[in-house]
Amino acid sequence: MSFLCEISGEPLLCNSDNNNDVVVTPSGHICIKRLLLTKLAENGGLDPFETSKDLPLSEDQLVTLQVTATTNGSTQSCSPVQPRPQATSLPSMLGLIQKEYDALVLELFDTRKALEETRRELSQALYQNDAAIRVVARVAQERDSAKQQLEQWSASAGANASVAPTTKEDEATVAAKEDEATVAAPPPASSQEQPSAKRRRILDPAAKILENDLPEDDLRAMNEVWTQLNKVRKPTLKAAAADAPSPKNLGDIAFLEKKAWHRSTNQGITCIASGGNDSDNNNNLTVTAGKDKHLVVYNEVDQVVQHTLPFRSVATCVDIGKTLVVAGNDKGNVTVFALESEGDGGKGEINVGAKVVDVRVHPTDQHICAATADGRLVVAYYMAKEMHLQQITTFQTTEDNNEGYTTACLHPDGLIYVAGTKTGKLHVWDFKNKTLAATLQLQVSTVE
Repeated sequence: MSFLCEISGEPLLCNSDNNNDVVVTPSGHICIKRLLLTKLAENGGLDPFETSKDLPLSEDQLVTLQVTATTNGSTQSCSPVQPRPQATSLPSMLGLIQKEYDALVLELFDTRKALEETRRELSQALYQNDAAIRVVARVAQERDSAKQQLEQWSASAGANASVAPTTKEDEATVAAKEDEATVAAPPPASSQEQPSAKRRRILDPAAKILENDLPEDDLRAMNEVWTQLNKVRKPTLKAAAADAPSPKNLGDIAFLEKKAWHRSTNQGITCIASGGNDSDNNNNLTVTAGKDKHLVVYNEVDQVVQHTLPFRSVATCVDIGKTLVVAGNDKGNVTVFALESEGDGGKGEINVGAKVVDVRVHPTDQHICAATADGRLVVAYYMAKEMHLQQITTFQTTEDNNEGYTTACLHPDGLIYVAGTKTGKLHVWDFKNKTLAATLQLQVSTVE
């Protein structure tokens, strides 16, 4: 067995000189006694191998290591021996060279220790710098978002101030005109006796949920939107096909930048969707659902975070319309947020009783469609004034053929909803005819 000194790195040989004995420190390190005593004299009696703990070390605590050597089949105990000196005629010179050598070995040992400590400090400094950069970037985003909200609030406050009566006389005049109009044209008797359809929904929360059916008011609203969208869909598709990038342009696409909108303490995005709310119907808003249980609405034109919406758990699906953001989770919660409201003031929520695999904002921007893991298609209506979301119907196949849904999608015109099942089928639901229009079998085990 051979040993190496942990200070000098040289091999330890048998020698009867006490100063060159091999010793073991209480911390378990092996080295030459002479070098270790020199090091203890320099650092004030501290263990050179345990710099982080500052442990005291004295010569009495050192344990001499007994090395056993085998010669001609016999075993004998001996002490480590250093190599024979080559210039025995110059003892003084050799002693000086030995001292210089010891000094170089000790300096090398200290340099290695300092290098390790410097590496640790550099790693910590780089980590702190990276964390500081992320914090500064997030603060800058929050600052930009606050500036934008302040500008919007100032603009709306100025508009309200411009249309409001400026004097008491103006207020009196307006009130008098309103009273005259009320007396001249009283509301119809039918409207006084019964609330509107929207009010009936919220005033009667225990109303029975329809099955495989749609109220006439809701179907009429969907048909009106379908008529408008169907007229412009084909020209829009043709224009989009003409502007589509060529394969060469697609090959030239390169990475530009990475944006971090969610909290750095729990990173990760579970789902993403894009939509539009401007007059040209451009998709300028993107909503992401993160593992930090927040929904973030990002404006791609202004390149700012427009809304940060708190969600009670990690979302499994999300969608965005012109004025609404909707998200679902594995607990069956479907939550709607109004983009025009501050924070979560415009929130409405229902529970559908099973994991939500897909949610969509209908083109009416009032209806919400959700597919569940137990094979149901849920349609709900959002009342913005009351900030209330109410389920109005459920579409479901017969009990014998019922299959759980894994994914779904709404047609851009709003009257066709397609859901994929665990057995590789596609269920095509027709809202206009209130029925399951077709069932398609794919060559896959599960539709994803």
